[in-house]
Amino acid sequence: TALQYHQLDLQIAEETNNPTCQGRAYGNLGLTYESLGTFERAVVYQEQHLSIAAQMNDLAAKTVSYSSLGRTHHALQNYSQAVMYLQEGLRLAEQLGRREDEAKIRHGLGLSLWASGNLEEAQHQLYRASALFETIRHEAQLSTDYKLSLFDLQTSSYQALQRVLVTLGHHDEALAVAERGRTRAFADLL
Repeated sequence: TALQYHQLDLQIAEETNNPTCQGRAYGNLGLTYESLGTFERAVVYQEQHLSIAAQMNDLAAKTVSYSSLGRTHHALQNYSQAVMYLQEGLRLAEQLGRREDEAKIRHGLGLSLWASGNLEEAQHQLYRASALFETIRHEAQLSTDYKLSLFDLQTSSYQALQRVLVTLGHHDEALAVAERGRTRAFADLL
């Protein structure tokens, strides 16, 4: 299973005293536990990944760790923790110019802010995420499958944004966002 391979990867990395590989293994174990829904264990491994990334000053790995910790804390309904981790990941993604990570983190941050009741900031983050996904999809020379995965995330951002706008009482704006999302989908078919 994936867990066994990642645990073996970690064991080898520890035996060879290779911190880069240790960090990768901890991160992969965290992602695997996250995908299995074992969020508490995922947090433990992602915290180890973050610790090693911080020791090595690996900003890209820190970005990934913060993002993973944010998603996992959101799943655990620890929204204030999720927001904190996602904001830190967003800061690094922007600093590194990692636009795709930035878009994904903004999407997750928007969802966590929404869940914690901060609707205005959730609206802002979801708008920015949707715009970034669109820009990335149209600028990049990516495979069709990959473009579809970004499109799915963009659609999810638009849908969450619509719900936030309705909750805020901005019904006309929510309709405009819904129409924008449908127009983008139709344009992609052409």
